[in-house]
Amino acid sequence: MSRRAVKPKQSEETPKPDEAPPLTLVEFPAPPETPVLDEADEAMNKLALHYDSIGLAQYERGSLLRIFRDEFRRYATYLMSDSGGNIPLEEACRQASHRYDTKGATELMEELLNTPTESVNFSRLMHLWECSPEEAERFFGLVKSEATREFASGHMAAEVFEPVDWMRSVWQRAKFLAVRDTFLAEYEPEGGIEYALVDTLSQAYFMQQYWMEMAVKRTRSSPCRETYEFAEWKHYKREVAKERKFEHGWWDIPLISEQAAVESATQMADTFSRLFQRTLRQLNNHRLAKLKAQKLQAEIHRLNRKGLDSERN
Repeated sequence: MSRRAVKPKQSEETPKPDEAPPLTLVEFPAPPETPVLDEADEAMNKLALHYDSIGLAQYERGSLLRIFRDEFRRYATYLMSDSGGNIPLEEACRQASHRYDTKGATELMEELLNTPTESVNFSRLMHLWECSPEEAERFFGLVKSEATREFASGHMAAEVFEPVDWMRSVWQRAKFLAVRDTFLAEYEPEGGIEYALVDTLSQAYFMQQYWMEMAVKRTRSSPCRETYEFAEWKHYKREVAKERKFEHGWWDIPLISEQAAVESATQMADTFSRLFQRTLRQLNNHRLAKLKAQKLQAEIHRLNRKGLDSERN
């Protein structure tokens, strides 16, 4: 069942004429139409909170304030350090709590909207909060919405295979998402837990395929071997290299042998195969537990209805 925070009813009292309306710096651009991701968002059954709801007021706003406090202390400490200029405490606090005027706040908001979401830091968001907490919360909600779409679309799970720039490949990303899409089509996950299990299932399958390829490569192809001349030169220079490069010791650390490399690849393939099967069992058990809970809830509801009908009769 979808859990969504209910927006509290607005007070019937009319606002006082001297109360200033909340500052609106810039209008947010209209989000692009993405029906596939919208359906995924609904299927994920995520918890939606309005920025003035009770849930956000109790949890998220307090968490943001704690982060902003840490950012303020960190920046003030930096200004008082040698690299920051050895500024006195009072002046460092004044610079750390610099407030923008309306024009500067508008420019800051436009800068944040034009900055990639993964590059936005809490220091800039803290300055926006000092000008307009409502706009800062709206922007943070926009970033969370983008993160939700990143998770629902599978790109968050795919990025773990691209820790450095040269590993980023359109073909590899497309292959991972294709595998994930087939799992989604079969299981039709409901909720974030099932989406996370499908992501783990896809990652385990992807890693299993990688290590199976490595095992076949190491068993059916020849490795790169040292030439005879290089082996002789390395043996001749070994004593000199020890004196110049290594600390004193009585034995050399052995390199992995060809047989051990083959066995290692096979073991890694088996490890991820077991992870795939274990995740699949967890997904099935989660589905079964949800089904049992729904049946139990339906039975309780039926008994309650039966009791009410008997009391009326």
